[in-house]
Amino acid sequence: MIQIRKARYRYAVENQGHAPSETQLADLLQWRAARVDAALRGLSSVACESLDTTATGASDHQTPLGDRVADVQHTDGATETELYHQQLHATLRKALRERDPQRAQITRLKYGLEDGKEWTYPQLARRFNMTANGAKGIVRTEVAFLRRRKQQVLKQFVL
Repeated sequence: MIQIRKARYRYAVENQGHAPSETQLADLLQWRAARVDAALRGLSSVACESLDTTATGASDHQTPLGDRVADVQHTDGATETELYHQQLHATLRKALRERDPQRAQITRLKYGLEDGKEWTYPQLARRFNMTANGAKGIVRTEVAFLRRRKQQVLKQFVL
């Protein structure tokens, strides 16, 4: 799913926002066309059901959950993006676990990984009682650590 998403994004960027055909996607991924076709069919047929849903009636499962619940926020693309962000946050949290907790928190706040809001260096400086340049130095150090030591762990999230 991540590889297909990355390939679609890359193609759209290179071709003024146009979506790739299955053949073009297969060329980008260097996959056989049958594999791309099967992957796309699998992605389109995946339906999530609530754990609270009872499996007693056959009619419950003939209508997809998305048609039964009117919620524009949770389309396939929005759900995929949300899952991608959750995985990224969890992976970064795990990668920064061996670092000083305060330094890791400053880095997460700077990039909006703590509360969803990107903090500025002056805001970080006020919160942690330091200078803005001190906060900037900490963020640079932590990002350099992630680039050097955690590159393999974070490689899957690079577009």
